[in-house]
Amino acid sequence: MNYPRLQALWPLTPSDIEQYTQALQDFAELVNPQNGGRLVPKDEEDDPVLETALHGRVHVLCTLDRHFHHRAALESFRKRGIEVWTDVELLIPLRETSRPSSHNE
Repeated sequence: MNYPRLQALWPLTPSDIEQYTQALQDFAELVNPQNGGRLVPKDEEDDPVLETALHGRVHVLCTLDRHFHHRAALESFRKRGIEVWTDVELLIPLRETSRPSSHNE
């Protein structure tokens, strides 16, 4: 949240960031990823993200990180039951579920 590109969109103070991350910790299920070898081709620093997703039993990982969208990485994730979506792909089902129902009550 301190990245310049994020600060340009959301200029948060260190206190704002601390409050946000604390809220995430209070809400989230914390997991400890295990080092299970290379999982994300092209960027070993992404492996802990996938390990966390596996340990947390996620079904969808939303990221714009190009390494997660590499063909070999996508195949590896599919074998583990994880789909990798972009932010735009995630918006589609979110918008569908937030639409008011069309039937009269």
